Amino acid sequence: MDKASLFLTVLALIAVADAIRFNLEFRTPFCFLEDRPPDTNLHISYEFQKDIVDMYKEFPDNVVLVKIEDPLGEAHMFSIKSYMGVINFPAESGGRYKICFTNKVKVATSITNNIQGEVKFTEAVKLPQMDLNATAAKEETLKKFTDHASVLERRVKDVEKYQEYEILREKVFKDKIEHANKITRWCAVVQGIVFVILAVWQIYSLRKYFAKRGIA
Repeated sequence: MDKASLFLTVLALIAVADAIRFNLEFRTPFCFLEDRPPDTNLHISYEFQKDIVDMYKEFPDNVVLVKIEDPLGEAHMFSIKSYMGVINFPAESGGRYKICFTNKVKVATSITNNIQGEVKFTEAVKLPQMDLNATAAKEETLKKFTDHASVLERRVKDVEKYQEYEILREKVFKDKIEHANKITRWCAVVQGIVFVILAVWQIYSLRKYFAKRGIA
C-alpha cells in the first residue's frame, strides 16, 4: 500500500477528530475523504506554518494546490498563497468528496520540503433552497409590472403626440386667423374710402342738379 492510499484509509476512519494535522512533503499530495449529504457545503479551514508567507513573497510561483474531487468525478482546483484561510465549496451532489493538498513549487527551499498543516471541517450546513413558487410569483409580478409600464409608456407617447398635434393645429389656426384679420382690416379701409368717394360724388351731383334748376 502506497503512502497516499494509507492516508486515505486512516483518515476515512477518524471522522470524529476535530482537526487533521499533516506534513506536506515536496510535491507529494496529501489526500483525505469527507462525506457530505446533498445540497450542503464543504467548509474547509486550513492553517500552515506562518513562515511559508515569507516563502511566497520570495518565490511567487510557489503555491499549495487544493484539488476537490466530487462524487461525480469532477475535479475543482484552488490555489493557496496564505498560511491560513477558508475554502467554502458547495457540495450539491451528496456523497464522498476527495480533498488533496499538494505542495507544488517551482523553487525548492528548506520550507517547501516539509510544510506542516492542519485542516478542520465544520458541520454540513444546508444550502439555501430557492422557493420555486416564490420565484414564479415574483416573475409573474415583475411581468405584470413590466406590461403595465409598457402600457403607461404607450399612453404617455400618445398624449405627447396629441399635444404636438394640438400645438401644430393651434399654430396653423393662429396664422389663418391673423391672415383673415389683416384682410378684414384692409377691406374695412377700402370700404370706408369708397363710402367717402360716394358721399362726395353725391354732394357734388346734388349741387350741380340744384344749380341747373336755379334752386339756391
